[in-house]
Amino acid sequence: MPTYKKLLIFLILFIVVGVVVYKFEKGNTTTNTASKQEEISPKNDVKSLCNEQLENQPDIAVEKFEGTPKPVDFTTLPEAKTFYTMITKAISSGSNFAGHFTLASWGCGTDCFGYAVIDTKTGKIIAYSPANESYHLGDFSLSNGILILEPVYAGQERKYYKVVEAQDGKSKLELTCTEISSKDMYGLPE
Repeated sequence: MPTYKKLLIFLILFIVVGVVVYKFEKGNTTTNTASKQEEISPKNDVKSLCNEQLENQPDIAVEKFEGTPKPVDFTTLPEAKTFYTMITKAISSGSNFAGHFTLASWGCGTDCFGYAVIDTKTGKIIAYSPANESYHLGDFSLSNGILILEPVYAGQERKYYKVVEAQDGKSKLELTCTEISSKDMYGLPE
């Protein structure tokens, strides 16, 4: 057999073995990376400290207001008139937060939103934030008084707000708990 034929056969075998080894190694690397990711990722059944703390507070459950919403009183926060349409449209639909409050929200760019909380019984604006950069509106409901602001990126604070009534009878939104988020809103590319 001539030398060039031996060399050609050797070269073909070398390429085939290289491809097989490459595919084998690539498959193991993916598996190893996936198992390492499972080791360091938080488990889905782990509750946040703030959630546990707030669940033990008896005053977060509220009764739903069934009456007609009062018109929004912009004299309480005149700067909120900037979002007049969004706020009045939201309150016209009735209460959607903490029994007798309406939470109106709007976008203000990428990773930004604004909101106002209006007392549906009185029309008074109890909280107003035109822009929350790097946060998204998290959970809130008609049946409890907790509002959660979710950070966009892991390592930022998740903020829990609670509707409270002051001694003068006025309601306000108060920061009640914060915790560092371990979860990114945007997943990492694979």
